[in-house]
Amino acid sequence: MLMTKLSNLVENNNLTQSEFETISYKLSPQQERLFIRLTEVGKTDTSTLRVECSIGNISDVATRLNKKLKAHKDPRRVICTVQPNTNQFNEVGVIGHWFIVDAAANDNQA
Repeated sequence: MLMTKLSNLVENNNLTQSEFETISYKLSPQQERLFIRLTEVGKTDTSTLRVECSIGNISDVATRLNKKLKAHKDPRRVICTVQPNTNQFNEVGVIGHWFIVDAAANDNQA
């Protein structure tokens, strides 16, 4: 019965699964934007997230989001890998690339 009600809530409000989860996990607006972007689009670099999601400190938002995912026993976690990047002046640096992984799947592989 509860699952039917939840399913109807999602359908009647044209919510994606990630949008529904942000409501149930009580995410802040920044956490919600980060979560939806990464679940729907996938791996995204730091500069793009800052511009498209209006997030200044992505690391802080990701840390708080991960705590909420863990509290709800959701195995997903937001992680960042650093990759080489060449800027417009042909200078080489690094930039973070953010994505969601299934922590439970990674634990099983260890």
